[in-house]
Amino acid sequence: MPDGLEQLNGWFTTWAEHEYHVRAHSSTGVTPLERWTAGTPRFLPAAALDAAFLWEAIRTVAARTATIKFQGNTYETAPELAGQAVTIRYSPFDLTRIEVFHRGTSHGHAQPHAIARHCHPKVKQAPQAVPAVTCARSFKMRMAASLAVRMCGCEEGPAGGSRRGLGVRGGVVVVSLP
Repeated sequence: MPDGLEQLNGWFTTWAEHEYHVRAHSSTGVTPLERWTAGTPRFLPAAALDAAFLWEAIRTVAARTATIKFQGNTYETAPELAGQAVTIRYSPFDLTRIEVFHRGTSHGHAQPHAIARHCHPKVKQAPQAVPAVTCARSFKMRMAASLAVRMCGCEEGPAGGSRRGLGVRGGVVVVSLP
């Protein structure tokens, strides 16, 4: 019995390095270490990674209208799918774009007809991208404020009052002089 977690980890490392990694595996015929070092890392494009994490649902296409109803939204599909059970793949963050599959074959993206919900209800909040313009503008404002401080000897702080001051109001650097 090991005296503690540290000793157990040491025993495991010894076993893995001197027994497991150097013994040929029964089904592959090579050692795990050889198999690991022979493998090259795969880098997938962003679109392939996005596709791997799409959600799926099975719906029946309406026979008369060739439409699908999903999460309160209505989508138009190819007329040949009318009355058929189809699989739809979608991002839970964007229900305006769903791809329709029938028997493993893609039939393209369904046309949104009436969109009431843009995110799946299980999604708490869609990911928000920070606008680059805001970041750039903030950076420019800080640079302008720093330059103004050096040029006029102002102090950073609220603009206004009886002393020299520097501030930002409505996206404009304001310098107040007594």
